[in-house]
Amino acid sequence: LISYCPPDTVQAADGASCTMTQYAELNRYCPDGSEETVSASSSRGKKSRAVSQCIARETQAKVMQCPADYKQSEVTGSDGGVLCEKCAGEAAHKTTSSCRYEPGTFVCPAGYAKEGESKELCVKKTVLDYLYSCPDGYQQEDNRCVQRTDVAMQQKCPEGYAASDTGACTRLITADMLSKCPPGHTPSGDACVQEMREAVAVSCPSGYERQGNSCVAARYTQKQLRCTKGYDLVGDTCTQIKTAAKYASCPPDSALKDGSCVRYEHTAALQECPDNMEMGKGKCYAMESAAAQYVCGKGYTLEGVQCLATHTIAAH
Repeated sequence: LISYCPPDTVQAADGASCTMTQYAELNRYCPDGSEETVSASSSRGKKSRAVSQCIARETQAKVMQCPADYKQSEVTGSDGGVLCEKCAGEAAHKTTSSCRYEPGTFVCPAGYAKEGESKELCVKKTVLDYLYSCPDGYQQEDNRCVQRTDVAMQQKCPEGYAASDTGACTRLITADMLSKCPPGHTPSGDACVQEMREAVAVSCPSGYERQGNSCVAARYTQKQLRCTKGYDLVGDTCTQIKTAAKYASCPPDSALKDGSCVRYEHTAALQECPDNMEMGKGKCYAMESAAAQYVCGKGYTLEGVQCLATHTIAAH
């Protein structure tokens, strides 16, 4: 199985889990005691735009302000208004005739400004910074809210595999059925072929005998007689005639012939065979060879010196 992180998550630093990061907008609000106001702001050559601020308002009553060298008097005017006075001499001996009176004016304290339709209210406005907060479960990071949640890694099988009940990834592989041939046969296309061989029958022509893969016939002829040098063949005998000086009588083993004593010496004739023939069993013979004839049985064909038959059956 292959471990992976679900969509919209990233692998954590420990490599064993995933982290989902979600973002939310900051909640902006004004501090307690202030309220948000929107005003238009513009600059030369630019279109005005709305500007919002947090304004804290402090109110205070107007204060009496007298002209220079005057102070607030205990004497009130005919309308009941407060007057400012400037008196000559000691204050303990002052009289209305020795004092000069001017009506006083009510103004706002320093830092305050009149507000309201009657301008009777003095208000001090202080601009405060906005406060920001994040929804529950989020933390502020710079100018946004972030929530990080640990998510368990998921597992899947490689492409082409499916998860089994044992938690392993398996893949089903299909293949065409294989044809099987019986023992002694070999596949050939869609059929099974068995080669059957048998020994070739060798036959020789009439008068020849088989020797190995050859046919041999023995040709005989009469042997020839030959005498050694100095002898003549007479019948089957070699004879040499020797003569001796004439005597009144011839030595033993000699006979008088034509005035000379003649003695005949005999020796056995030599037996030999003509060229290209050999002596055997008192005869001369020569071996003649002829090509052997190869014959195969019915249903077999001759290949070299073997007979071959092909037996074909359907594969199963």
